[in-house]
Amino acid sequence: MKRIILTACSATLLLIACNNSGETKDSKSDSTSTTTAVNTDVKKDEAWVPVDSAAAMKAMMEYGTPGEMHKMLASWNGTWSGETTVWESEGAAPMQSTGTAVNSMIFDGRYQTSTHKGNMMGMPFEGRSTMGYDSGTMPDITRPGKECSLREVFTVVDDNTQRMEMYGPDPKTGKEFKMMEIKMTRKK
Repeated sequence: MKRIILTACSATLLLIACNNSGETKDSKSDSTSTTTAVNTDVKKDEAWVPVDSAAAMKAMMEYGTPGEMHKMLASWNGTWSGETTVWESEGAAPMQSTGTAVNSMIFDGRYQTSTHKGNMMGMPFEGRSTMGYDSGTMPDITRPGKECSLREVFTVVDDNTQRMEMYGPDPKTGKEFKMMEIKMTRKK
């Protein structure tokens, strides 16, 4: 039921976003300009064609069907050993620790989640991550209530070796630096 509600909400938002095609009418002239972020093939003189909800739902389901990238993610399922290196600031001495990660696919094979356990910076650590394809933000501990940019680079070395590098602002200078690296090896 949750999947149906989520899919219906997504389809509704898509219809609303697509229907708001950015048509604006200049008060000084009778011309209309149309822009859209969804379909760049729409020509200025083409009329908007409404799409019924069944067709929209079908298109959303086809678009959301897992493909080759999802098969690659699924091939990484299982238990991995990790070696973590953390730097508090650029040029600081690295702190190293070990841990494990257990990867599994979720949401009908659309995403991969990982459960992490180990030690980090001298303390027990437990975490969860979801594999994605974008940068993000994190709380800026030097400025309460603010956020700062965060970037992760995920490298597949081979079928049994992966590396994640995390980049963020140096607390002393604000410039981006490599703050963490995790080398993962699939457990046999």
